[in-house]
Amino acid sequence: MRKNKSKTNQEAIQDASLEMNVSNEDQELIDQLMMSFEQMDHVIPHSTAPHVGHLERLVTEQKMAVRRRHHIELLCFFLVALVLIGGNTLLVMTSWTAFGIFQGVTLVAALGYLFGSYVRRKKKGDVQHAK
Repeated sequence: MRKNKSKTNQEAIQDASLEMNVSNEDQELIDQLMMSFEQMDHVIPHSTAPHVGHLERLVTEQKMAVRRRHHIELLCFFLVALVLIGGNTLLVMTSWTAFGIFQGVTLVAALGYLFGSYVRRKKKGDVQHAK
């Protein structure tokens, strides 16, 4: 199929060269170019489309990997939540003041982190040389 295309392209170029009175040097360059295209057609391997079964197997493997990763993330989330809730419950049962201080420090740290990320985002958007 590529040979037919290259022949039709070559014929079209030759017809155009006859119509436009192309010089001999230009015609030689065009012939070299067409010969290079033919060489590329011979060198480049023609690939075939993969079989549907192979693609289906790849899709199922990807789905299983994503599902496995989601299960691990969900397990980690529940373990961290259990530790945090259990730790806070134990802290409340032992000392209300320690629990209040811990909650206050956590709130201040979270607000500081949010404010810091807002400031960094603002600075990141600024262009230094435009000022």
